[in-house]
Amino acid sequence: MVVGNGSSTLFWEDRWMDGRAISKLAPALYQLISKRTCKSRNVNEALADQRWIRDIRGALGPVALWQYIQIRNLVRDVLLTDAADVLQIWI
Repeated sequence: MVVGNGSSTLFWEDRWMDGRAISKLAPALYQLISKRTCKSRNVNEALADQRWIRDIRGALGPVALWQYIQIRNLVRDVLLTDAADVLQIWI
C-alpha cells in the first residue's frame, strides 16, 4: 500500500511500511493486539494521538519492547496527505 490519507490502509495488517506489514516487522508486539483491532484499525486512526499505542494489551516482554521502539521510530516520521491510499501491485 502507498499511504495517502491512511483511511483505507490497515495499520497492523497491510504492507504499508516500506512494503512490509507491522504484523511481520514486529510479531511479538502484534501478538499483544486484539484480532478485532488488527482487522479494523486504519493508519489514519492509529496515528491520530498515537492511538496505535493504546491498541497494545498486556505486558511487553523484552522482544516486544524492542519491536515497539522500532515501530515507534518508523511511524513518527509518517506524514499523511489528502490523497487516497493506493494499492500497489508488484509483478
